[in-house]
Amino acid sequence: MKYLPLLLLIFLLSCGNNVKLELKPEINKAYSYELSSDAVRNVGEEEESVQNLLKFNIAFAEDSVDKFIAAITFTEMSMLTEGEEEVFGGFGNILKDSLLNNPIKYYVNKQGGIKYPYDNSVSYMEKVNALSLIEDEGEYETKMVVLMTDEIRNGLFTEWIDYLPAKPTTASKWKTVHQMSFMNILKKEQEYEWEVISSDDQWVDVQGSSTIETLDGEVEIGMGVDLFIEFKGKISSNYTLKLEKSTGLIQEGKLTVSTDGTFTRTAKGTPVADQMEPEVESLKGNATTTIKRL
Repeated sequence: MKYLPLLLLIFLLSCGNNVKLELKPEINKAYSYELSSDAVRNVGEEEESVQNLLKFNIAFAEDSVDKFIAAITFTEMSMLTEGEEEVFGGFGNILKDSLLNNPIKYYVNKQGGIKYPYDNSVSYMEKVNALSLIEDEGEYETKMVVLMTDEIRNGLFTEWIDYLPAKPTTASKWKTVHQMSFMNILKKEQEYEWEVISSDDQWVDVQGSSTIETLDGEVEIGMGVDLFIEFKGKISSNYTLKLEKSTGLIQEGKLTVSTDGTFTRTAKGTPVADQMEPEVESLKGNATTTIKRL
């Protein structure tokens, strides 16, 4: 019997990590968040430093038994490069205005995963090439703003929802798959491994990690030429999240991403393109993104 207290302690500690995680937000309540990021990357011999700040409200409406409609409204947006605020002039100003004044609707699966209604049947470059045929400057600018805002919205927030298990099981470890995409050209199923670190009556602390070593894709750039793009190296992503147990929503979180590898671009399709040497460029960088509920 002298071992009973120790066994009981081990049992209680293990139970603390076996929590049920699922999304249960209050319907039609506005949750306010701030998302900020600092990134430094070296492409070839050029270094770029970028700081971003987004403030937004998110409200959930129930659409069906298995998903919500999440309406996201930006309230503040800024970008800093090399320590000085970037001036949103002309086209950039129109783009920012479009993002700030038009709520975005996403479909959020109750067991994790977020999707923006996006046309994946046509690549980003194909859409850009189609717009280049428009001769009227006003029409071109309007449609380009629509395309750019669509691309930005499609890439936002996905990684901040996919922490939930595919099924709302009671477990301390699980895996999720995030569909990574860069301009609908480079695509990869990114697998994350998650673990509950601690929990109490109100909060659940989790950690997640993922590593990607290759990315590849191709895009038609015109005149019968296809551009093959390949990344080789390592992209490491690590999360720490504090979740509200009652809703499954993030209270605060941090994502760090480190990149070290090379991009290779190879043109194919015509005799001239086939004779061109592949372009190889190094890519290194570190980025930190934090999110917190206001």
